[in-house]
Amino acid sequence: MSKRKHSRGKHTSPSRAKPKKGPAKRTFPANGEFNLSRRLDGEGLEAHLFPLIILIVVSVIAYANAWPDNLTLDDSIFSSGSPFSRFDLTDIGRIFGDDLWAAIGGGTGLYRPLLLISVAIDMQLFGDWVAGYHLVNIMLHTLVTIAVYGFVRHLLVVSGGERPASAYAAMLAALIFAVHPVHTEVVNSVFNRSDMLVTLGIVAGLWWFLTVLDKNPRKAWAVLSLVYLLILFCKESGIVLPAITVTVLWFTTPGNWRVRLRRCLPVFCLLIPLGIYLALRLHALEAPGQMEGVVAKTANQAGDKRILPYISSYFHWGKLAAAIKVWFDSLKLILWPHPLFAFHGVSQSNVWIALSAQVVLLAIALARFLQKRPGLLLGLLFFYLTILPSSRVIGRLPIVPLLAERFLYLPSVGLTIVLGFGLYWLLRRFAPRTVVTSIVIFMLVLTPLTWARNEQWSSTLLLVETDYQNGRHSGKTLTNLIGALQHEREFSKASALCDRHDDTFTQAWYLSTLCGQVYEYHKRYDKAEHAYRSALNRKEGMASAHLSLASMYLRLNRKNDAKEQFELAIMTEKKGFMKEFLSAEMLMQLYPSNRERLLEARTHLEKTVELQPQYQYGHQRLNELNDILSAADRRRN
Repeated sequence: MSKRKHSRGKHTSPSRAKPKKGPAKRTFPANGEFNLSRRLDGEGLEAHLFPLIILIVVSVIAYANAWPDNLTLDDSIFSSGSPFSRFDLTDIGRIFGDDLWAAIGGGTGLYRPLLLISVAIDMQLFGDWVAGYHLVNIMLHTLVTIAVYGFVRHLLVVSGGERPASAYAAMLAALIFAVHPVHTEVVNSVFNRSDMLVTLGIVAGLWWFLTVLDKNPRKAWAVLSLVYLLILFCKESGIVLPAITVTVLWFTTPGNWRVRLRRCLPVFCLLIPLGIYLALRLHALEAPGQMEGVVAKTANQAGDKRILPYISSYFHWGKLAAAIKVWFDSLKLILWPHPLFAFHGVSQSNVWIALSAQVVLLAIALARFLQKRPGLLLGLLFFYLTILPSSRVIGRLPIVPLLAERFLYLPSVGLTIVLGFGLYWLLRRFAPRTVVTSIVIFMLVLTPLTWARNEQWSSTLLLVETDYQNGRHSGKTLTNLIGALQHEREFSKASALCDRHDDTFTQAWYLSTLCGQVYEYHKRYDKAEHAYRSALNRKEGMASAHLSLASMYLRLNRKNDAKEQFELAIMTEKKGFMKEFLSAEMLMQLYPSNRERLLEARTHLEKTVELQPQYQYGHQRLNELNDILSAADRRRN
């Protein structure tokens, strides 16, 4: 009997147990070593309250200096007195029926009505206090960070992760997302708020969708369809939601491929909101006078004059090679956000190195997936699917794939998923304090970079000067820098820059026009004329250059030359409503005292606002002309 007991004890002794293959997994402690895990266990309020507080506090700290009472770059269109400042909520119908830039001329092929509605709400709430617009952006980024935490936590749990460790890994990953400097362009720019709205819709929508799908699939798909429509109204990049939904469902559904396929089939219901969006978009962008310029340019370059105004299926292998380099640069910039530029130029990476590195990374991810470790592949697929719309692989010929930090906001969620799964693996194998310390150190490195970048975004001049000082001398950088110097009345510095870079005039027509204005201010009319005529070498700048020449010739009392340039501007302009506007401008500037000519100009302006009701400059000039005519009538009487 004693031998039998001894044998049984020997058999069950942990020290004599047969060792398991592979690295030993560490159980996330429930108490003692790391008491926080008890707060993160379960699905109740207490399980979420502590992470929410941490995420909110860290997000606000990271962008504590990101709400100046100032607007930079494209955001200036929302400033007091600009065409967009006249928007209010009574304009909702017109906002849904026009191009994004209709208020200043349209013709871009962009349709983002919910972005404009969000700005109209800001205008109603804050008026001229534009710091409030930035506070809304900080709030939105905080909400996105919380949604990223919940989404990553859910993916970890459904992938078999322990609940406390999953919550802790998701929180740490979301903290990196919250403070990452690559997000500063989106958070600091009111116009780029659309990327946050899209990200919030996709991440929060999928998080809610996955939690409800098993209990009430009809409700889940119906609400996701509505969310999809709202996302599309924020920005075109949201079109990838169906592909992301299928990817996430495929990775989180247990069973064979048939089971997974059946679960993904209802994704076709998302074609309904997509169809509604495309119909409204087509109606808006085919408005009279709206897209003539875009259609003409696209048709001429693609060789098909029947092309739709907002769709071009042109493809070239050179664009794919450029996109591969942009994806590689994007991965590098998210992993280490340096250097950060307002305007990134054409990628200088070697295409074969970029391709090889990404193929190896995807091969490793696939191998891990076959080993039942799906996190790396899921995150990378999320990254590539979401960056694809901004890659411009398929689209109009002149648009080359370029890197922009705003394009990385949503794709960075994919790498946050990778980080979340990686942190979960580390928490299972190492002491939690070690993992937390590493993340805190990383945050302490990233947060000052974010503060510095926020400070640069507080001023257009400071932001673009930073790019210029770091070696970015592209036409776009110079254009914005000279424009900022003009706005700050630094005409001497602007003139010196124009002299230094006059060899770029033929490459950047808008830069030529700006430098012409600078030279005019200094009465260097020969240089101004040279700059304006340099802009004539680019078709897209011809109408603007002719108009600038006309204005300068009028200032020099060369009326016949001015008339000729006005007529050339009208002839080269592609948009119908702008032809009418330029015709009115010619008559008003050439014949300011001729009543018959002014009445003819009023007819042209009335036609302008009829063709493009949202064109605010047309309304403004019409009101000015009516005042002139009324004053003339009073003097006559």
